[in-house]
Amino acid sequence: MKDFKKDAANGTVAAGNDYDVIVVGAGIAGLTSAAYTAKAGYTTLLCEKSEKAGGLVGSFSRQGFTFDAGIRAFENSGIVFPMLAQLGIELEFVNNPVVIGIEDAQMTLTGVESLAAYAAMLSAKFPDNQAEIAAIISEIRKVTGYMEVLYGIENPLFMDLTRDKDYLFKTLLPWLLKYQVNIRKAQKLSEPIEDYLRRFTKNQALIDVIIQHFFEKMPAFFALSYFGLYSDYSYPIGGTGRLVTALRDFIVAHQGELALNTEISQIDIHARQVTTRDGRRFGYRELIWCGDMKALYHAVDFGERWEPSQQVREQQQKIRENRGGDSILTLYLGVNLDPAYFAPRCGPHCFYTPSKAGLSAIRSEPW
Repeated sequence: MKDFKKDAANGTVAAGNDYDVIVVGAGIAGLTSAAYTAKAGYTTLLCEKSEKAGGLVGSFSRQGFTFDAGIRAFENSGIVFPMLAQLGIELEFVNNPVVIGIEDAQMTLTGVESLAAYAAMLSAKFPDNQAEIAAIISEIRKVTGYMEVLYGIENPLFMDLTRDKDYLFKTLLPWLLKYQVNIRKAQKLSEPIEDYLRRFTKNQALIDVIIQHFFEKMPAFFALSYFGLYSDYSYPIGGTGRLVTALRDFIVAHQGELALNTEISQIDIHARQVTTRDGRRFGYRELIWCGDMKALYHAVDFGERWEPSQQVREQQQKIRENRGGDSILTLYLGVNLDPAYFAPRCGPHCFYTPSKAGLSAIRSEPW
């Protein structure tokens, strides 16, 4: 452990405000980081500039309804459930089936085996493009097979490999060999999904309908693999915010501290000290940044004693020049209708396309 008292006496950190670990950003990355450092016995301070933790994960209640403010479900992907088990956090989850609807048709995705039903729905809507649809479905099957290697086993980081020899030799080692092969194949399909699908069809409406579930210019291998990932969705009873609450309570129970409305405006990497927007200072042994990268490069003070490498300078410039790619407007509705009303139309998690004309046909006014 770093001797903070000795360093404070030398004037390198502020005495009385020292932590083994400071985590910046209380989204899921920051919450899980702080949970593990606190569990390991390190004095931990988790700083969040907003008035609540969770970031893109969270729930809120209005008039008896619970709404998810960000993501609508969790992909286990061999990570979420093993992590919760390792931390000893118990949450009740239910399966979260994904329904895809186009106009008056819909189908439930239950994995690769349901792609035939998806192809039939697309073919019914685009009868002149059946051969192209078949080729695209074939690509989805291929890419899903490549990407299964990423999610097919529980992440070994959460396993005790010294105790579980069967897992090591019968599961992990064969998986590592398969991973090396498949991940190389997948990474060759890194062009934007819009451009990739134009190899198979010139029907822009068909492309629009297929890719409306994804962010703009998402890499093809990542986008197409979602047709397999959808069957891995789970929903925590009580809302996605239950995970945030559970992690927050875990951190506090292990003597960690959560500082809300605390924005880090300056980082002195030589003194190992951060300064908040309102002038508070905290020393740290290790700093874990889980917040906005632009804020990191604006806050860090390289000083005169250390000249950043060209690689660091280039990354700093790249981050400063970039911006977010997409914005989402969400409309929340609480309705007094029996759940049976929705059963023939959509499932608990539904991607619905009201018109097969596609997003490219929409001529919206400039914002």
